[in-house]
Amino acid sequence: MLTKIVLLNCAKYEQGIITINDVESIQIVGRNNLGKTTLISVLNFLYLPSQKDWNFDHTPKETLNFYFKKLDKNYILFEIYKDGYFCILMKRGLNNDLEYYKIDSSYDEIKDKIIQNSKLLKFESIQENLLGNISKLDNKKYKTLLYGHSKRDKTVLWLKENKQNVFSRVYRYLLDITQIDNYAVKESLLVSDNREKIKREFTNIDNDNIQSMQKQQRVIERLKNIKEEFTYFKNIVSEFIVKSSVLVQSYSDFLSLYQAEKKELEDIVLSSSRIIEHIEKEKILPLKNNIEKIGIEKGTIESDLKHQSISLDKELKTKEKILKYDDIGLLRIAQENLNSEMDKKKYDLEQIKQENYTLEMIDGLINSTKIKQVKLSKQIENYENLLIHHISEDVDAKRIISSVLSKDVLELDKRNIIEIVRSISDGSLKLFDGEIDISSIKAVDFITIESLMQELKQVELSIEKYAKVKNNIENYNGIKAEIQRLEKEISLIVNQIKEISTLPDILNKITSLEEDGKSLTLRLSEITSKADENKQNLEAAELLVQNEQDKEQISKERLAVLNAYHMNFKDELEELENINIENSSDKTIDELAEEIKTLRKELNKLNDAKNSTFRDLKHILQKEHAIENDFIKEVEEEIDTIKDKENTVSELIQNITNEISAPTKTFLRELEDFEKYIVSANTAFKKYKVSNIQTIEIKLVKNENIIYDLKQIADIKKDDLFDFDENKTSSYEEQINILKGYISKSKVFTLSDLFDVAFVINGKVANLNKQIESTGTDKILKIMLFILIIKNIIIQDEDNKLVVYVDELSAVDDDNSAELIRICKENNLIPIFASPDKKINIQKYYDLQELSNGQIVVDENRAILWEK
Repeated sequence: MLTKIVLLNCAKYEQGIITINDVESIQIVGRNNLGKTTLISVLNFLYLPSQKDWNFDHTPKETLNFYFKKLDKNYILFEIYKDGYFCILMKRGLNNDLEYYKIDSSYDEIKDKIIQNSKLLKFESIQENLLGNISKLDNKKYKTLLYGHSKRDKTVLWLKENKQNVFSRVYRYLLDITQIDNYAVKESLLVSDNREKIKREFTNIDNDNIQSMQKQQRVIERLKNIKEEFTYFKNIVSEFIVKSSVLVQSYSDFLSLYQAEKKELEDIVLSSSRIIEHIEKEKILPLKNNIEKIGIEKGTIESDLKHQSISLDKELKTKEKILKYDDIGLLRIAQENLNSEMDKKKYDLEQIKQENYTLEMIDGLINSTKIKQVKLSKQIENYENLLIHHISEDVDAKRIISSVLSKDVLELDKRNIIEIVRSISDGSLKLFDGEIDISSIKAVDFITIESLMQELKQVELSIEKYAKVKNNIENYNGIKAEIQRLEKEISLIVNQIKEISTLPDILNKITSLEEDGKSLTLRLSEITSKADENKQNLEAAELLVQNEQDKEQISKERLAVLNAYHMNFKDELEELENINIENSSDKTIDELAEEIKTLRKELNKLNDAKNSTFRDLKHILQKEHAIENDFIKEVEEEIDTIKDKENTVSELIQNITNEISAPTKTFLRELEDFEKYIVSANTAFKKYKVSNIQTIEIKLVKNENIIYDLKQIADIKKDDLFDFDENKTSSYEEQINILKGYISKSKVFTLSDLFDVAFVINGKVANLNKQIESTGTDKILKIMLFILIIKNIIIQDEDNKLVVYVDELSAVDDDNSAELIRICKENNLIPIFASPDKKINIQKYYDLQELSNGQIVVDENRAILWEK
């Protein structure tokens, strides 16, 4: 029995262990549907080895990729105990299938060989560590390990004899009860009672009389069914023979007319060909040669005249263009002015480049110069109040003072003078509490109004210069564009001056070209006249040829029509060469050809219909005749004997009835025995209580029509052939008709065809395709039903417990969950429930977690054992 489920993954090494064998019930308190997806998947992987039986929310490929993200680093391991431990290890294969391995040890014994240093090993390393203790299982070996038939078998499950396929078909409904409907219950009940394949066939009975009877029936039925088609076939054959004779006479008449008209047309074609050849050689060819020579000469003149006209037009346009130019003197003045303007602009740009001016530098120079301008303006305005003019009355003293004091002091207002200087005769300067010898200082002229005015003018010129430089910097690209424009205008004027100097040569060239044009035009007129004369003569000769060609073409076309007729009828006409048939028709050859085509179409259509009908009739009657008349004769004779054949069939039916009745009775007894099995299932149901339901019963709803027919066949007796009893529910004739109907349809009945299953709750029929009670009650009813079905498949033993899965336990009340645990315990099943919240009556809880990488983890250390 299954004792542990171990989930191993390597994304960030985790292992999850669910221990099963130490309790009666387990609940997975999973989040985000983890309990459902994990348990459905692992139980599928273990108990249902065939992928076609797997039952997932997603496809098998998607599910395998989810649980086994890496081939060598994701495993599911099951620990089994059957008179000793062994493990089954599963991993994903290269082809999105499962690979199974058997390990002859418990999980605790091999754990250290799978996980080392808290690291899950790759599968290659695991195989090396378990060398001699691990073996790969193919699908056949895995099934042998999974399903045993005796308590001596060391397998996962012990099943009753021949129950392997039955187990898979029933157990998958316990994994997903949403698939349980009336059909699922019906199918599961039949397979669990080994009655699914029981059938009654009315086709493949190894009986010579039945085969002979069926053969005779088919012959009679075919002969009756083909009467109308056979009459149609005889009429077509007759009509085909008549029209074939008419067609042969038409071919003969056509051949006679064809030969005469063909000879006449061939003579016309030959005569026209000779006339055409003479005209082309003596007239058309010489004229074409002359026209070709004239055409070459004319083409040369026209080409020369075209070139002359182009050259003259070019020179006249050049002359007209030059005459529109200004006088050459004005052009030269304009050139000088533009050169001067361009030089100035180039100088402005060169100045910026040489002085390495920037916009920030110029703005600084302008601002500082403006400050100087303001200061000078104030000095001039306050000139009379300057300290220098009032510091002393002695002019020489003022000059010495100008040399000694700073400009800032000299330009102070006169009000700052506390005491004027009266004398500098001692040659010393007192400064605060010191004294300086200034006798060697040279006298300079002090500030005058004229020097200030001159300095102000220079400052204003600097401001003007800097402003212009700034403007040039800001408009640098514009000045460059203006220079380029001036260069283009200068180049244009230079070209115009050059062109004006060529005007006399142009005038002379125009005169020469005009004279050449007159000469070429005169020569062209002469040669055009000569060409027209030759063309007229050529057209007349070609008209003669065209008339003969038309005559020849009409004859050829008529010949082609006749030859086409003849080619279409070639094979038939060749057959007439050795047959003498007198021509008796007054029709034209075209009328005969049309008549032949019509007759051929009709005969082809008749032939197709004749052959098709012939094939169909031969196929229906299963005959191999090649000659139609022989076939017609034989079939007519058989149709005349239908009544005798029907009498033979009636005798055969009387002989076979007894051989069919016995097996039909046996088949109906199988249904009676199956009803007893249903009674035992209903008795088992009565032991358990579900909610407030008083009675639960499985009921068979029989197909009374089929059962009635089968009872009639089972009741057929040969002695009743002429015995009519008014108390009987049917006559012998009715019984035979039912049997004949089933034999003709090759009818096959299985036991499943004789009934449907109904679920009766408190006396009312419930449809399992829909919810029959509350969600929880509906779930418990379906699970309990399939537990009672599957218990008859597995061997009942304490060491042979089967794990079942129940989803959404939260929808089931406490009493129902306790009853479900009881039915599982009494039938050696261990239920694993899934629900977001914990429920009472459960012995052990596991809390599943999902890692960020999608892996599912469960830790035995986090399992909670409920103490009652």
